Amino acid sequence: MNTIYNAELDQKIKQFFKGAVKVSEPLAAYTSLKIGGRAELFFSPVDVEDISALLKILGSTDLRIDVIGAGTNLLIDDADLPAAVIKLDNPSFKNISLDDDRVYAGAGAALGSLIEFSKQNGLTGCEFLVGIPGTVGGALVMNAGVRNVWDVEDKPYLSMSDIIEQVQVMDQDGNIRIYSHDQLKFEYRSSNLKGCIVLGGWFSLRSEQPGEIQQTIDAFWRLRKKTQAVTMPNAGCVFKNPDGSHFSAGELIEDCSLKGMVFGNVQVSPVHANYIVNKGGAGFGEMKELIMKVQQAVWQKFKIELEPEIEIWEGSYR
Repeated sequence: MNTIYNAELDQKIKQFFKGAVKVSEPLAAYTSLKIGGRAELFFSPVDVEDISALLKILGSTDLRIDVIGAGTNLLIDDADLPAAVIKLDNPSFKNISLDDDRVYAGAGAALGSLIEFSKQNGLTGCEFLVGIPGTVGGALVMNAGVRNVWDVEDKPYLSMSDIIEQVQVMDQDGNIRIYSHDQLKFEYRSSNLKGCIVLGGWFSLRSEQPGEIQQTIDAFWRLRKKTQAVTMPNAGCVFKNPDGSHFSAGELIEDCSLKGMVFGNVQVSPVHANYIVNKGGAGFGEMKELIMKVQQAVWQKFKIELEPEIEIWEGSYR
């Protein structure tokens, strides 16, 4: 790895940064796919002020800055990455609390923790997030959600945009900003939060009896286990459901007879065709090649271009 880490940068980090720093850190262990090369620098800040100090330190370098949450929905190149990766795993970023009639959740909080906290306080509305193994920050950036199989409020999808009221972010200059719902631009599996460091968000939920909430949670769990039960490393749904099609990406892939297809050490899941799993020892190249094969097959049969839902970090991803 051609590193820019030098004595001067090391001195600045030690002087102004309170958290942990690792040099040439392998990223595979931080992703649900268990695939990924080394990041030039890897930081675990202790609080918001630590992030701001870090951004000022790194501002004079040529390193790309990325935040990693639970590492789901992410495919990382095996090659060395010219990047400074920040992981918000300190307890200060995982706080969940009541703020008047809203729930505040830090970016590092697990979605499962948000659901459980809300249930314990008699608040409903976030149960659709059951089984999504991500963090609040990542879920907001990608507008995580699910198909609305119960047709609640006649919405085809339930997503973070339905429950978020305000989001607290830090820009690349270290300034903290709060965006109202009207300032947020959510689309299917995307938002205008990309490029910011999400610190947390305030969620608008509704009062309900904990028993009723638990029944909804159980219903979502049954659906998850029936349609998405995979035991091997995966990144969740690989492709977005295409616009203008009555069929989901998984249904299109299955109609191409690709369900269960094996390519090297990766496989289109035999349980859910929009999942690609790591059978053990898979690399970035195998995963990307199978993604392309699936895209080509769907295009040839349906003339529909499947767009990846997962985020892909490549060695030349500047």
